[in-house]
Amino acid sequence: VWFWIPSAFMFINVLRRGGSIWSDGIGPIDAFKKGIRAKLRAQSAESQPVGALSATTPLRPRETPEQYAAQIASADVLAGTHGEAVRRAAEDRVLMREIAAALRPIEREMIPDIGPTVDALAQRVGALATTLHRLDGDVSGASLGSLDQRIAALETETPTAERERRLALLQRQRASLRDLLERRRSLADQMESAVLMLQNLKLDMLKFRSSGIG
Repeated sequence: VWFWIPSAFMFINVLRRGGSIWSDGIGPIDAFKKGIRAKLRAQSAESQPVGALSATTPLRPRETPEQYAAQIASADVLAGTHGEAVRRAAEDRVLMREIAAALRPIEREMIPDIGPTVDALAQRVGALATTLHRLDGDVSGASLGSLDQRIAALETETPTAERERRLALLQRQRASLRDLLERRRSLADQMESAVLMLQNLKLDMLKFRSSGIG
């Protein structure tokens, strides 16, 4: 529940704040054309401190998606089945951080601070991918179908103490495997939800950046 809230309210906040600069009978685009650009330019000039970054100032190397992915998941996870989901989450997180960092102060006031939510979602994807990677190893080579066949074959044998012992062990193994597979399915659904939420937030940020405000 916690990670859909920013997406749901992000552009409601934009509209609420943007409404204060829209005059009666004038659409939002016209209102922005009439005053917001000048205000943005003025605020940018006023807030530029002495010694601030210029076109010739060397920038610090930005964090790459590969570097961030390596922070939230190990190399064996990244090389496995769930590595692509982790890399995609890292790419979305880095992109949104860059977009947010490039916003001007007046633009930042129009949207909530999504940084903590974006970080938490990306880290969640990394943690879930790590758990799923381990579960994949635990259940590899086993299937409910093969266990069912072995149990069915044992049940046709003449009842003996040894047969009952083996049957109980297989049934216990089947129950444990079923629980592991159910947990895996639940975690996979959670990871997919986190990845989709990051993608939705990214699209919201891209729409906001391309709206012509800045």
